[in-house]
Amino acid sequence: MKPSASDRAPLWSRSYLLVMAANFAVLTAISMLMSTLPLYAKDIGGSNAVSGLVVGIYAFSSLLCRPFIGVLLDAKGRRGVLLAGGSILLVVFLSYHLAASITALLVIRVLQGAGFSAHSTSAGTIIADVVPRSRLTEGIGYYGITVTLPTAFGPTLGLYLIKEYGYGVLFNSASTITAIGLLLAMFINYENSGTRASDRAAIRKDNVFFERSALLPGLVMFCITLGLGGIITFLPQFAAERGIDGIGSYFTVYACALLASRLFSGRLADRAGLAWVVYPGVGLLTVSYVILAYAPTLSVSLLSAVMFGLGFGSVQPAMNAVVIRGVQPERKGAASAVFNAAMDSGMGIGSMVWGVMSQYLGFTSVYLACAGCAAMSIIIYLSLQAVSRNQPGESRLHPSHRQR
Repeated sequence: MKPSASDRAPLWSRSYLLVMAANFAVLTAISMLMSTLPLYAKDIGGSNAVSGLVVGIYAFSSLLCRPFIGVLLDAKGRRGVLLAGGSILLVVFLSYHLAASITALLVIRVLQGAGFSAHSTSAGTIIADVVPRSRLTEGIGYYGITVTLPTAFGPTLGLYLIKEYGYGVLFNSASTITAIGLLLAMFINYENSGTRASDRAAIRKDNVFFERSALLPGLVMFCITLGLGGIITFLPQFAAERGIDGIGSYFTVYACALLASRLFSGRLADRAGLAWVVYPGVGLLTVSYVILAYAPTLSVSLLSAVMFGLGFGSVQPAMNAVVIRGVQPERKGAASAVFNAAMDSGMGIGSMVWGVMSQYLGFTSVYLACAGCAAMSIIIYLSLQAVSRNQPGESRLHPSHRQR
């Protein structure tokens, strides 16, 4: 079938590429700290529960900031918020040199959550602005690669740096990479000047902080990221407990699988409908947790990583596209904030719950519970399908179909 003009709409604009490059740099720095800071917390006297709190308080800080960031994006514009977020993160990474106690570490993590909230929400909103609507899932999927690739080598690089050189080099490296991302962001010439006064008045009649249309897609990702918190926070400790060496390669394999899924899942979703990627994706996620729960060796763990990457890489950009399709342009910032807040909540709650659970029931029970959370997302997606069928106009779940 010959592609339509809308299918050939230009995707790779200068702003699109610069945002992806800046996001890639910043998230590389963040990924380097994902699995190393829980270890750092234990080194300065923390337990598994404290390690979970180190991740959880960061996620909740980001969560609490999201609504205010969304309002700023819609009212004032995107680029300034992006630069502010990158600047906060640069200061935070330099400040880790001063985190000699659990209390200091938690305070800095709160600030990192605020910076991450500003940077990630603004970057995602810019992408939603500049990607052609007809290629939305595809464009978000490619952008998602800049979120995923850092997890391929970031945690492994971070673990290598602390093993060979110590935490000081880790913090300096994260700061340098963040500075590069901030410099790239300065060259973005795209700007959304904010919402017009008439549109802001209309928004105030509803709820300036909360965009209802993003709730169900966000809840789907909440269930999925509950389990993701268990992997990012506790995989190194899980591997040490079972005597599995080289577990850092889990993140590399996961990211390669996720990258592979995003090369085709976005196009498939845009043309055939989201069900073709969501149901298989959730199935793969659920099975991946079960495999990991009983994994006795590195090879079995890596099989779980392949399935997890394929599943997450299919579901997350699909849900993100649903959010953007279902909202007015002047509410993209608020919608992105709600969607990302749901994922922050999943990561934060999951990290803390699994930290306590691992101390009493062990990691097998933790990852089986993660599988149950992933399976629950199907129930929410079914509700999303029912809502979409009752909406007039373009279907959010199958953009090529019109409701009759």
